[in-house]
Amino acid sequence: MSTKFCRSRVSSVNEKAFLASCRVAYRVAKTRKYTVAENLILSAAMDIVEMMLSKQEADKVKSIPLSDNSIKRRIDDMADESIIEDILFCKALFVNTTGQCMYDLFLESTRDYEIVWTKCIAICSDGAKAMTGNKSGLVAKLKSIMSNVTWIHCFHHRQALVSKILPSD
Repeated sequence: MSTKFCRSRVSSVNEKAFLASCRVAYRVAKTRKYTVAENLILSAAMDIVEMMLSKQEADKVKSIPLSDNSIKRRIDDMADESIIEDILFCKALFVNTTGQCMYDLFLESTRDYEIVWTKCIAICSDGAKAMTGNKSGLVAKLKSIMSNVTWIHCFHHRQALVSKILPSD
């Protein structure tokens, strides 16, 4: 994160406190838990500074704006300078689009985002072979570990198929 970005946003808040807030917001954004700043980080920082330095120095830490709203604004401001993926849990397939690659990415994503995939009851996708293949498609691989899961053809893809112009004969 560049301090140039933060310096351009400095207003009436003490500059050091504002820059500290920006750094915390950056770290919080990386963990995707913006409520942690006000609830944990500020209290912990005050405890550390009071124990290591003094109560007066710890009081200065209170001036760092770390409320949930402040952190959200900082994260939004940082995001204005970068590309944002607005599809929840969207990940790129870097190797290829085989059923095995998608299956591996699915397992990795559910682990990373702590999703209980055993509660999955349906899979919605297009009709591509890599998705729906009977042996090596993603749906088949997921059905092997979740026997009750059903596959549903994506509504948008169904609509596109229905709206195709059919031959007149």
